[in-house]
Order: sequence, then C-alpha cells, then structure tokens
Amino acid sequence: MIKKNYYTESLKQLEEMDNELRKIQESMTEEEKLTEKEKAQRGFQRLVERFEREESETRRIVNQKKKEYFAVLVKTGLALAKIVEADFEAESNEECGMMSFRTGLMCIGVPGGPSGKDELVLLMRMADHIEIIPNGNILEWIFSFEFYDTFICGHGAAGFFS
Repeated sequence: MIKKNYYTESLKQLEEMDNELRKIQESMTEEEKLTEKEKAQRGFQRLVERFEREESETRRIVNQKKKEYFAVLVKTGLALAKIVEADFEAESNEECGMMSFRTGLMCIGVPGGPSGKDELVLLMRMADHIEIIPNGNILEWIFSFEFYDTFICGHGAAGFFS
C-alpha cells in the first residue's frame, strides 16, 4: 500500500507557520509592527504594479472556434450528467463558458452501462480550470472554458493590437 497525505501535511505546515508568525508578532514592539506593515504594503503595491504592467502587455482575442466547440462540450456535459445522475448547469458569455455538475456521488466506469469516463476525460482535457467543491453531502464540479487566445506583447509591442 502506498499512502501520502499531501493535504494533511500542507495543513500542518500552514498551522506551524501561522503559529510561528503569531509568536513573532506578539514579540514585536508597536514601532516594529508599523515598520513591518509599511514594508508589506510596499511589497503589495509592487505586486499590483507588476500585475498591471503584465496585464497591459497582454492581449486577448476571442477565438470563435472555441465558442463553437463549447456548444459541443455542453452536449457532452449533458450526456455525462445523465449517466452519473448529476444536476447540470451551463452558461456562457462572449469570453468564457462554465459547466457545473452537482451530485452526492459521482461513479465513473460502473459496469453494465455507459461509464461516463470518456465524457469526463474530454471535459477535463478541454477545460481551462476545474474546481471540485464539497458542500455538505453535495459535490460540485465546475469546469471553466476561455474563448480567447492570449498574446503577450512585451515592451513596446502593445500598440500592435490597439
């Protein structure tokens, strides 16, 4: 048997870091706390400026084929929802599409009928982002699809797409 508790270990490390940070903060003077707060604000501001700069150098152009293919994927999603008996919802706008499945249990590959494996693999391969969210006894799978192609223009090239 192989067992590795990545999630449990990650939570433990976060808790240890939080405890250590709390001890450091408790030992600081008010002046040191103020200095650290200002330092953090400057770092955050640099991060915001970097994000804004990178965003200004990025161009997104809607790819009509991706929008059209999403309609095909919605049919695949409906087929999967029927196979696994999940509630299904799909919506889209000009830039992206989203599908969600809500069910208490999702069994893939059950013998004696359609397995849903091919449908699930296709959706997972084509999605740009996937979230799996437990909420009580309900498990929600959210598949997000972007309808645009992204181009990084770099310095001075941003005007090319303007």
